[in-house]
Amino acid sequence: VLAAVRSRQPSQAVLFDGSVEGCLRAEALMEALIQICRQDPTAQCLLICEKGQLHSSRFAELVRAKNRSEDEEGDADESSEQSEALKRIHIKYVQPPPMPGSLPPVLDTLTALQNLSFVPAVVAVLGLSDLTAIAGATRPSTGSSAAGGGMAFARPALLGTGAVDEQHFALAATLLVDAAVQVPACRGQKPCTALIWETMSSAETRLSLIGSIFGSTWSAHAMPGEALERPQAIVAQPLFAFPRLSLVC
Repeated sequence: VLAAVRSRQPSQAVLFDGSVEGCLRAEALMEALIQICRQDPTAQCLLICEKGQLHSSRFAELVRAKNRSEDEEGDADESSEQSEALKRIHIKYVQPPPMPGSLPPVLDTLTALQNLSFVPAVVAVLGLSDLTAIAGATRPSTGSSAAGGGMAFARPALLGTGAVDEQHFALAATLLVDAAVQVPACRGQKPCTALIWETMSSAETRLSLIGSIFGSTWSAHAMPGEALERPQAIVAQPLFAFPRLSLVC
């Protein structure tokens, strides 16, 4: 995944299964952006996410454990490089749509990317599905067994809300990928990479859509390990290609 970003591949989607909890997904994305900025001293990245994803106590605990591990290794130069790289990661907090029928604020954010004061190497969105969905709404699913042996279906009102959420997700994903190409082009620079970091559960009804919009789609899961003392390695493989394991970070 990182190699594709370094080669400025236009777009990637990374879909995590249930073995990777939210704070680990957030930490893995931050680590990936840090590595990109460390390897290119001129690179800047933009991360779009909901505030709670980077401000949970579990995420803070994970970051503290990582910092303790680095301090024990005693590599001052590496710590300095990481701090410098963090300064070039710009974070934009966005909230989900407040009520049914309203446009997700993330659409305005993506539309306004042309007004950035810098050209990012990566525009990453953590949890695009959550940012385009009404909180608590039920999206269309493939169906499940209901009590009594029949199929369970969402009520028409919820199906309507879910259908709108699907449209908003498709629009946001398209705007993101388009901005990754158009924004640098307007300033005479190479395209940057559009990156979404999603859960497989939120993407299960959108796999074809995601595969048609993003150049590469990865399925990711956590390898066994101690989550705090030794962060879990996250392994990814192409979802629409011959299986080939690669380390995300």
